[in-house]
Amino acid sequence: CGEIHIAISDGRLSSPIPTFHISLKANADEPCTIKTKSGCGFFAKCHSDPNSKASITHLRFMEREDPLTIIVGAGDASSSRVEMWKLQYEQRELHPLFQGTETSLRLLQWVYHSAVTSPSPATAIAVPRFPIRGSDPSLFQYVAIAYSDGLVKLVDKTRFKTVTTTNLDITDLNDAEGKRSAYMCYMEQSFTGCVLMGLDQYGSLYAMKAVNTRDPLTEVATPFLVGMLEYAACTLRDWWDIMSVLKPGMLFHSLYVFY
Repeated sequence: CGEIHIAISDGRLSSPIPTFHISLKANADEPCTIKTKSGCGFFAKCHSDPNSKASITHLRFMEREDPLTIIVGAGDASSSRVEMWKLQYEQRELHPLFQGTETSLRLLQWVYHSAVTSPSPATAIAVPRFPIRGSDPSLFQYVAIAYSDGLVKLVDKTRFKTVTTTNLDITDLNDAEGKRSAYMCYMEQSFTGCVLMGLDQYGSLYAMKAVNTRDPLTEVATPFLVGMLEYAACTLRDWWDIMSVLKPGMLFHSLYVFY
């Protein structure tokens, strides 16, 4: 038994982005029952520009277990825009002809929240994987956005504002070819988000430390790291990405508390 939420797009800004809810139920004496119903749909915000030649390039749910936030990436060869939409209830006034005891109606719909823009096309988006609801002050959760100019932005998950950026700078091992520009064509966060992994167009694999304990912009508290070590031990998950952000002094303290 379980539920699957799907958002689809044909790539055109003039077309809506519909969502669907699929439920699966398996009984011992009956075959698997699959039910499908349509959900709310919406248009990307940049659809309001009649001169835009952009198309939708990325469509991701913010969280895999909770489909209440959708990330929409759109752009063309010279620019891009990544938007965050949230599913929430809003009050709508009823027309006087339909007003009775109630003057407004509470509707569930997708609401535009914020956007991150760039003069370069977006090439990859990586969303959080750690199953934490709400905003935890001890945890820096982010959305990573890569662009064709080699730039990678870390965007705060809650406010959807750029926190920090980095740029790929590669020198080819072959001196005859010299330097080459690279960009991420695929990215994925580690389970806790401490490390961001990516693949560029040349097939090179990257592992970048996304959080640390010194930079206030991407700081992770020591008690959270201790809790992550405990979580990894209980769930039998790998903890290599947690160890990558620990300092020697913190390592002794964390292992002492952990054991």
